[in-house]
Order: sequence, then C-alpha cells, then structure tokens
Amino acid sequence: MTDLALHIGKTLRELRQRRGWSLDKTALATGVSKAMLGQIERGESSPTVVTLWRISSGLQASFSEFLPPQLVDEEPTLSLHHEDEAITAQTQLSFDAQLGYEVLLITLHAGCIHNSYAHEQGVIEDILMIDGEIEVQVNGVWQAVTTSKPLRFVADQTHSYRNTGNQAAKFYNIVHYPQSREDE
Repeated sequence: MTDLALHIGKTLRELRQRRGWSLDKTALATGVSKAMLGQIERGESSPTVVTLWRISSGLQASFSEFLPPQLVDEEPTLSLHHEDEAITAQTQLSFDAQLGYEVLLITLHAGCIHNSYAHEQGVIEDILMIDGEIEVQVNGVWQAVTTSKPLRFVADQTHSYRNTGNQAAKFYNIVHYPQSREDE
C-alpha cells in the first residue's frame, strides 16, 4: 500500500481513539462500514475522495488533516474515478485550526457530476473558479459559478457539482469549519 494510504489509516485510527470511539461508533457517525474503516486503518485500502469526505465529516475533522504535510517537490493528491464520475482533490493550504479553514484545488472532468454528502453542521464552502464551467446545486437549485461569479453556500446539506463544459474545470474550494470543532 502507498505511503498516503498508510498515513490516512494512521490518522483515522488516531482520531477515532482520541475520541474513544469503537469502529462500530465510527461507522455509525461516518456512514462508512466497519469493515472498510478497518481496512483503511490497516492500510489495506485507500479511500476515495467521497469516502474520505464522509470520514472527515463524521469525525468532525478537516479533509486535509488526513493528508501528509506537503513536501517541496510533491503535493499529496487523492483521486476518485468511477465510470460516471471523475474528480481530483488536492490540498493547497492545509487546515488551519486558528483560522478554521482549508483550501483545496478541485479538478472536475468534462461532463462529470459529483454528489457530495452533507458536511458537519456549520460548514461553509466558497467556490472560486480558475478555469472551465461548473454549476453547484444547493437546496435543489443549480447555480452557475464563473471566474467572475464565485459562490458561497452552507455545506451541511447534500450538494452537487457538475462540469457543464467540454474540458476539465478547476476551482478552489475553501472549506470553513465551525469554531467549536474538537480537532485539536
């Protein structure tokens, strides 16, 4: 297994144990099966971006907390590829506990629709387009996001992203977490 998968597994175990949670309780909080959580903790399985979002939300931890510190020549990247969906998330600024946010660079392939689970209560996302065309669905309404029209929304509900263009779309996703978090 890769160093990234081992790091994710170690982080998952540490966060779970710090809270005094069993695998059963963690599975209930995250919506990820006990078996899958065990495989991730042992480094036997590398989670998709969607699974990692579910785990981080359930544990009330930042997404970037699961990624190793960035090295000078290497940026940690997690990729999700399904037949109908392709998304890549890359940490740009790791979670800052004092400021309460992290910055991710998201690449959404042409024609891709990515459905996101609700994050913990109080999470807010800012979407800032770099290149391409996307729409974000919040409260059942699709809203266009362009380089001149960013979007801010409450992300503690299900929401979706769709690439409406003919090429990969890139955007910054700034995830703001509530100040009452128990990470640190």
